[in-house]
Parts: sequence; structure tokens; C-alpha cells
Amino acid sequence: MVNQWLDFVSLELYPLFTGLFYVAFGYKPADEANKVAYTDSKKKLFGLLQVINNHLNLNTYLAGHQVTIADINLYTFLAYVFSFILDDNQRKPFQNLTRYFIHIGNLDEVRKFYR
Repeated sequence: MVNQWLDFVSLELYPLFTGLFYVAFGYKPADEANKVAYTDSKKKLFGLLQVINNHLNLNTYLAGHQVTIADINLYTFLAYVFSFILDDNQRKPFQNLTRYFIHIGNLDEVRKFYR
């Protein structure tokens, strides 16, 4: 299960974020084609985040009953997404995901690394 979540984040989420990041920060021109791609990528990202949000409705962690490398991988991804792509209003549909992000971020081991 850990490997499946690692693959999901690495192969599904990160490529979408990269495209969003490049347009949002001007690394790709804001022409019509890139605006359409940006909008499509954001819709896909929202759909995938909803999958995780649904999973976290009944689970504290992605795989099992303790933090794994899959959780750290997703936390790192979400740190960028929550900082650069999704504002507070856009996070509202993802209450479980936001709770999870705060929980993982408050773990002593994570706080030591990210502060």
C-alpha cells in the first residue's frame, strides 16, 4: 500500500503540479494554450485531491496506522500546492486533506526538518 501511494503522488500529482507551477510563475508563456492546459490541470488536480480527501475520511494516514514515507511524500507535495496553487477558499472542499496536512506538519520529526 505504501508503494501505491508513493506512485500515486509521484506519477499522478507531481506532473500536474509541475505544469501548474510553470505557468503560474511565468516559466511558460501565459498564452491561450497554456491557460487552457493550466485550467485542465487544475481540474485534474482537484479530482485527484478529492480521491485522497475521501480516503482520509476514515484514515489518519495513507497506509496503515502510523506515518510512512508515503505520508511524508504527500506532505511535501501538499506544502507546495497549498503555498502556490490552492488558497484557503479552494481548500474548503478538502477538509480531510487539510486536517491531514496540519497533523503531519505537527509531528515532531516533520517540524524539526521543515523549520
